[in-house]
Amino acid sequence: MKELRLALRILVLIGLLGPLALVVVGLLAIASFAETAHIKRRRRGRFSGPMFPHGKREPVETDVQPERSYRMVKKIMSGGQTGADRAALDVALHCGIEHGGSIPKGKRAENGVVHPIYQLDELSTTSYPKRTEKNIMDSDGTLILSHGRLTGGSALTRRLAEQHKKPVLHVDLSKFSRFDAVSMVKKWIERNNVEVLNVAGSRGSKDPLIYRETVELLCGVLGFYPPPSDIPGFYITESLLAYAA
Repeated sequence: MKELRLALRILVLIGLLGPLALVVVGLLAIASFAETAHIKRRRRGRFSGPMFPHGKREPVETDVQPERSYRMVKKIMSGGQTGADRAALDVALHCGIEHGGSIPKGKRAENGVVHPIYQLDELSTTSYPKRTEKNIMDSDGTLILSHGRLTGGSALTRRLAEQHKKPVLHVDLSKFSRFDAVSMVKKWIERNNVEVLNVAGSRGSKDPLIYRETVELLCGVLGFYPPPSDIPGFYITESLLAYAA
C-alpha cells in the first residue's frame, strides 16, 4: 500500500511540474536566441564579405579580431596616386586615422590634381622616385599591393625599401583570400612594430580592382567594415564623387 501511495504522489508531482517545465524550457530557448542575436549584431561590421579575387564569395572567419595591429597603426601614408595609394588615404579618412605622405610638385596624379582633402606634402621636385623614397623613409614600413608580379613604380618601391633596409611586404591579392591577406599583413605589422604605414601598389588605370580590394584589406587589418559598395573604383569620400581610376 505504501508503495502505491508513493507512486501516486510521484505521478501527481510530475503532472504538476510538467507545464512548469515546459515554461522553463521555453524561457531558456528565448534567452538563447536573444544571446545569439546579440552576438551576431556585435560581429556585424567585422571583415566578412567578398574574398580575393574580386567577385568570388566564400565563407570568412568572423571571430578573429585585430589585436595589436588595430591599436598599433597610428598613421597611413601614400603618394596619392590612383589605385592602391588613393585607397589607403580613403581608408584613413573612413577610419578616422591620421594620414599623410609626400607628393611630387604640382600635386598631380594620373587623373589630375589630387583633391586638397588629402593632407599630402608637396615636394619641390616632380620626380616620382624621389616621392617614393621619401615616403619609404618617413614610415615604419611599406605595404605593396598588386594583382600579380610587381612592375614599374611598385617594383621600384620594393627595391628602394630593401636598399634602405626598411620593412617591406608585397601581397599579391590574386593568390590569397582576404582572410589570409589580412592575417599576413597584421602579423607583419606586429613583427615590425609599424605605427606609420606606407601603402603603395598598382595604379587604378592598370588595375581597376586594386582600389576596392585595398580598401577591404586595410579595413580588415584595422578592424573596420568597408563602406557598403558593390561598385569598384569609387572614392569612399562622398564629397568627391569621382572614380579612383
